[in-house]
Amino acid sequence: MITIIVLAALTAAAGVGLGILFNKYVINDFPEAERKTGKVKTIVVFLLLFIVIFAALYGKVIADASVKSFSAQIEQDIKKNYSNLDIVKNGIDVATAGKDPAKLNSTVNDLTRIIKPGEWGVPNFIWNTVLGYARKELQKVIIRFNEAGGENSPFVNEKNYLTVSSFINGIQVTALKIIKNVVIVIISVCVILLAVYILSSLSKASKERKRAGNK
Repeated sequence: MITIIVLAALTAAAGVGLGILFNKYVINDFPEAERKTGKVKTIVVFLLLFIVIFAALYGKVIADASVKSFSAQIEQDIKKNYSNLDIVKNGIDVATAGKDPAKLNSTVNDLTRIIKPGEWGVPNFIWNTVLGYARKELQKVIIRFNEAGGENSPFVNEKNYLTVSSFINGIQVTALKIIKNVVIVIISVCVILLAVYILSSLSKASKERKRAGNK
C-alpha cells in the first residue's frame, strides 16, 4: 500500500513538474490576459492525465492478478464439485466437436451456469463480455481445426482436448486481453489529449511571440 502511495505521489509530482516546465517555456509567452489562467490549466491538465494513466496501469496490475486468482479458484471449484461432468472426467476432443457442435455448446452452457461470477465479486456485465468473446473464440477454434486439422489455442490443451483447465485458461487469456485493450485505449486517449493541448499551446505561444516581435 505504501509503495502505491509513493508511486502515485511520484506520478503526481512528475505531472506537476512537467506542467511547471511547460508553463515556463511555453505558457509564459501567452498573451498577458491569458497567462495566469493558462498556467493553472496546464498544471491541472498534466496532473490529471498523469494520474489517469497511472491509475489505468495500476488498475491493470490489480485486475490481472484478480483474474488469475479468480481463474484458479473456479477451476478448483468445478473439479471438486462437478466431477460428474464429461469435460471434467474426460475432456472434449475438438477434432470431433465440429461434427457434434450441440455437445460442445451444451458443455459450455453447463460450465457458464456453474460459474457464478457474482459469488466471486465479478460484475455480470464484465462476465457476459468475457463469455461472449470466449464463445466466439471457441467457434473459431472448431472452424480452424476442421479446416487445418490442428489448432493452437488457449482453449485447448496439447492433445487438442477442451478440458476444464483449458477452458478456464481460455477465459483467463480472453479477460486479460480485454483488460489490456481497455488500458491501451485509456492511455491512448490521455496521450492524444495531452498532445492536442501541447500543440495548441505551442501554436498560441508562437503566434503571440510573432505578434510581439512585429511591434
